[in-house]
Amino acid sequence: MRILVSGAPVMWRLKCILLVMITLWASGDLLAKAPGSLHELGSTWKDQNGLAFAWKDMEGQVVLLSMVYTSCEQTCPLIITELSALQKALPSHLQDRVQVLIFTFDPDRDTQGRLAAYAKARHLNPKWRFLRSSPDDVQELAAVLNFRYKKMESEDYAHSNIFTVLDQKGHMRHQQLELFRGRGQTVEMIQSILESAGR
Repeated sequence: MRILVSGAPVMWRLKCILLVMITLWASGDLLAKAPGSLHELGSTWKDQNGLAFAWKDMEGQVVLLSMVYTSCEQTCPLIITELSALQKALPSHLQDRVQVLIFTFDPDRDTQGRLAAYAKARHLNPKWRFLRSSPDDVQELAAVLNFRYKKMESEDYAHSNIFTVLDQKGHMRHQQLELFRGRGQTVEMIQSILESAGR
């Protein structure tokens, strides 16, 4: 039996394929096969302590990252909370083996001093790195991560809430696309990468 949608069985198949691709992308299965490495990005950043950061420095490290801005009073504090929860959900012997990186997409307001004050006020793990760069470098990273942000008239931003896992070679292996949903899959992916490296 042939199922017709809008009179076109081919269109139905294309819709089914697209739906499967979207589902796989959301679960991170396509990311595991995505070509390229963030280690190839030439952008340079500085963290809350004024220390330089380059992507090539992350070679050999498993990374959990997200993007926020410190003026946000809505979801960004929740993103910080989720990053902490994801790290703490790992077995204790693996928690320090994942590097947490937070990138601001509002570098004009998020100066180094402001990032340092924010990290101190929120008692962030001192091993986390809170990073800023030029607007062009921010846009480049956001495009790679498929992170969307737009400044509104209120000076606040409408933005995505994405948590990305990178393996030791800088490949995106998983993205959690919502706050608090999909945490188990994210933790399982990080643990799998770390334990595979230890074999």
